Amino acid sequence: MTTTLGAFVLGTPDPPAPADFYRALLGWQEVERKPEWVRLKAPHQERPGLSFQLETAPPRG
Repeated sequence: MTTTLGAFVLGTPDPPAPADFYRALLGWQEVERKPEWVRLKAPHQERPGLSFQLETAPPRG
């Protein structure tokens, strides 16, 4: 059996800011941008992706 990682999703109060940073750092492409969600991918492969989603409250644990 083979397991493949599909994506990493990070919660943040400002999804576009870290997405812009990591897009420039990694040289990845932006696939989708909304105020509450940004998704990046490597230039020549779909997976794994890196996404940033809006999180307005800190995690509770």
